[in-house]
Amino acid sequence: MRFVKNKNFNILFIVVVFILMLLNFNTFYRYINAYINGEPPPKRLIRRTLDNYFEK
Repeated sequence: MRFVKNKNFNILFIVVVFILMLLNFNTFYRYINAYINGEPPPKRLIRRTLDNYFEK
């Protein structure tokens, strides 16, 4: 994988990927909790997580 020459862009890219990983983990954890509690799995997981993230 070849990075762009601008170092700031590389750092920004890594930060964005890291945030996406955190969001996905949060969604995955919520999905597992719902499954263990016997609740129906929440629909549109990614959209719901993004909405909650931007509400803060």
